[in-house]
Amino acid sequence: TVEAAAKLFGDGAALRALREGEDFGAKEYEKALADPSLPEDCKGLIRARLLPETLGHIPVLERLMKA
Repeated sequence: TVEAAAKLFGDGAALRALREGEDFGAKEYEKALADPSLPEDCKGLIRARLLPETLGHIPVLERLMKA
């Protein structure tokens, strides 16, 4: 999908879409962490891996968008 968007609208639009997706994902992970019904092992995975990776993608995408 991202490749098709890049071909159709240009790389900048594709990078913006990816950035928005990472923002959305980070917010969803944060909401999940606040959910008392989510099992602790799931929260551990979000804290240890998923959220940090998602947040790590954002500065990379921002640098690419500026290039």
